[in-house]
Amino acid sequence: NNKTFSYTLDHLLYYDRSIGEHTVGLTLLQSQTDYRQETSFVSGNGVPQSSQLWNALTTGTVTGAISTRGTLTEQQLLSYMARINYSFKDKYLLTVSARQDGSSVLAKGQKYSWFPSAAIAWRINKENFMNVNWISDLKLRVGAGVTGNSAVPAYATQGAITSLFYPFYTTNIAGAIPSLEMANQNLEWEKTNQLNIGLDLGFLKNTFTVSAEYYQRKTDNLILSVPLPPSF
Repeated sequence: NNKTFSYTLDHLLYYDRSIGEHTVGLTLLQSQTDYRQETSFVSGNGVPQSSQLWNALTTGTVTGAISTRGTLTEQQLLSYMARINYSFKDKYLLTVSARQDGSSVLAKGQKYSWFPSAAIAWRINKENFMNVNWISDLKLRVGAGVTGNSAVPAYATQGAITSLFYPFYTTNIAGAIPSLEMANQNLEWEKTNQLNIGLDLGFLKNTFTVSAEYYQRKTDNLILSVPLPPSF
């Protein structure tokens, strides 16, 4: 039996206003994601009547052939974002945004973090000194920002316990051992800082386009799962 339930709920609010040669756009976002997976498994061998299926596993004739296990996984993500777009004469463009994300899979006190970004652009082809008909687009742009990653399994900060059975005289006793994946109670957001400089060119009403990019990217607090040998 495997039951999976998940949803993503987004609330978006847009506001746009033009005053003369100025244009302003505002976007607000609130988003939440919830995921839940529950599994159960039971098996047995040697059931006398095949029509009974899983309803009578305890009647199985094979000793010790009944096996049961189950799992439950839950995780959530909560986000808020605000973004402002501004342009003047459609030549000078500015975008500023700030986002806050909270992930349930990270450590206590480290679940939330801010991710800002900003970008500016200049449409050079709209300047009076650029009176070249065959150039339909010439835009210089610069942007910088931070993005986050929390792609780790649920409960990675808790220290998983694996159940097992061990022999005790003539019967099996339920027990538990620590998982080979050790808990990291300081696990926080992986953050990538990036600077981007770009130049866009369009010719003959954008029949031909060319883009050149230069960027620098640096990742801090890289999330990486390191396998450990059982002997550790």
